Amino acid sequence: NNRITWHLLDINNRALMKLILQQDERAFDDQIVSKPVLAAFFIMVTSWLIISFILNRTLVQPMKQLSRHLLGIRRSGDFSLRTNNRRTDEIGDISCEIDLLTQYVERQNILLEEQSAKLERLSYQDDLTGLPNRRLFDQRFNDYWAFANREHQPLSLLMCDIDYFKDYNDHYGHQKGDQALTCLLYTSDA
Repeated sequence: NNRITWHLLDINNRALMKLILQQDERAFDDQIVSKPVLAAFFIMVTSWLIISFILNRTLVQPMKQLSRHLLGIRRSGDFSLRTNNRRTDEIGDISCEIDLLTQYVERQNILLEEQSAKLERLSYQDDLTGLPNRRLFDQRFNDYWAFANREHQPLSLLMCDIDYFKDYNDHYGHQKGDQALTCLLYTSDA
C-alpha cells in the first residue's frame, strides 16, 4: 500500500507518537525494471564499453606491442631491432627509452665481443716477443697431431735452441736477455 507508519517509543517501550506518511498512488512504482532504471543501466554499460575500448586502443594494445617487441629481442638476441614508435605520449616515451636501452646493450655487446677476442689473442701470445706462446703451441700441436693421425700423414716438429742463452741471462740479467731475444726475433724477420 501507499502508507508508511512509524512508532516513536520512550525508554520503557511505550508508544509516544505515531507517524503516518500517506502517498498518492502514482508516487510509488513497484515495477522492478522501469524506464529510468533501464536508461541508467544502458548508459552505464555503454560508458563502460566506450571507456574499455578507448583504454584498450590507447594503453593495452601499445603495451602488448612493446611486450612482443621485447620478447622478440630476447628470443632472437638481435639488439639492433627498434620499435620506431612515433607517439608523443607516455607510450612513445617508453618506446624511445626501450630503443635507447637496446642500442646501449647492442654497443656493450660489441665492446664485450671485441674485448673477448682481444683477450683470447693475448692469451695465445707471449707478452715480450709477441710470438705465439706455449698454450697456443699445445693447442695447435694437438690439432695437427689429430689431423696427421686421421689422414695417416707424418708430422714433423722443428725446435730451435739458442746456445748459451742461459749463461747470457745469468751474466747480464733477464732484462738484457729479453732485449737480446726481441732484437734477435725482429732482426731475423727482416
